[in-house]
Amino acid sequence: MPKKITRTNLSEFMEEFYEKNSLDLRVSMPGRVETYDNVTQKASIQPLFSVRYKMAPDKIFDLPVINDVPVQWHSASIGLAYMHLPLKPGDLGMLIFADRSLDKYLSSIVNENNLITPANPNKIRHHDLADGWFIPGVLPFNVALPDIDPNDLVIRNNKMRVELGDDGTIAFRNRENELIDILMAILTYIRDGRVLTALGPSGWIAADYDKIESMLVLLNTFKRD
Repeated sequence: MPKKITRTNLSEFMEEFYEKNSLDLRVSMPGRVETYDNVTQKASIQPLFSVRYKMAPDKIFDLPVINDVPVQWHSASIGLAYMHLPLKPGDLGMLIFADRSLDKYLSSIVNENNLITPANPNKIRHHDLADGWFIPGVLPFNVALPDIDPNDLVIRNNKMRVELGDDGTIAFRNRENELIDILMAILTYIRDGRVLTALGPSGWIAADYDKIESMLVLLNTFKRD
């Protein structure tokens, strides 16, 4: 005899149905770079959320590596202006998943006016693992970015660091030296230098000395404390 549908088991069925569908609905999750192609800007990403299935409640499964994932870089003017980082295996970030299939959009052709037409996804996929893109960053708290001033714009690539202060100052540093300091030292050396003449060592004429001094004063306005 068929099982009689009651309010209780119908409620349980609907609860299980919505739970399953919500667990299969991909919105975002952290991920780790396995490989990256800087020419195509595609990566293979290992999702860093695991899953548990009701058929095997005592086991935890890793999600599969997702291949050919577009990597999001800050860009404008259809690629004429951009910032690209040296993405490496092991780098962390966030996977974001689209409402519908990205296949048509990603294969769209940009016309001579830098425009594309809206794409009809034409597939039934919704919030699928296949329709994600990767945003580098979003690190665990124990590896937060070091040496950050709240008022600076900082660009760093390992040993090289550029600091842009909101007060109009700038610094170019490697681990040993700062570029503005070096330029000021060179100008100071030139200003205080002597030229050998028939009459003996001679300094700069007053007009040239003043020009070099003015350069030092201007350069000093860019120097960070």
